[in-house]
Amino acid sequence: MSHHAPEDGQPPTMTEGAAETTEATAETAESTQPDIHPAADDPHALLSVNRVQKHFPIKQGILFQKQVGAVKAVDGVSFSVRAGETLGLVGESGCGKSTTGRVVTRLLEPTGGSITFEGREISQLNRDQMRPLRRDIQMAQQFAGIADVRPRDAKQQMFRADIMMP
Repeated sequence: MSHHAPEDGQPPTMTEGAAETTEATAETAESTQPDIHPAADDPHALLSVNRVQKHFPIKQGILFQKQVGAVKAVDGVSFSVRAGETLGLVGESGCGKSTTGRVVTRLLEPTGGSITFEGREISQLNRDQMRPLRRDIQMAQQFAGIADVRPRDAKQQMFRADIMMP
């Protein structure tokens, strides 16, 4: 899911990449894309996420495991968040909301793309380098149980995973 808040007072624009399974290719390993998506191109952003990807390998074999494909859990997500803003990711179960949050907070390693926080590229930082940033970049999840959703109120229900900034 991509988010871009234009300065002209218009509502944010969103784009969404779906989770899918594909065959492994050489391009999967080299997935970092140098160009900046418009949703991540905000010079005033506290956090910019540009074409972030998280692919989980599908392996075959017991002794000699070979990658035969990949599940594209997150594929090309871009957004930016300014100081004081909160971003909510909304979507169906299994669409990559939590995985996006885990990649942005660096609980999972991104397969590709870039994550910039306070002007610093953080997508390649190791665990020790990320530790001081953990209190500043957090993910909060809010779930609505199926019992909370009544068919006549379904349009009013919101399921979200928030990436929160202090």
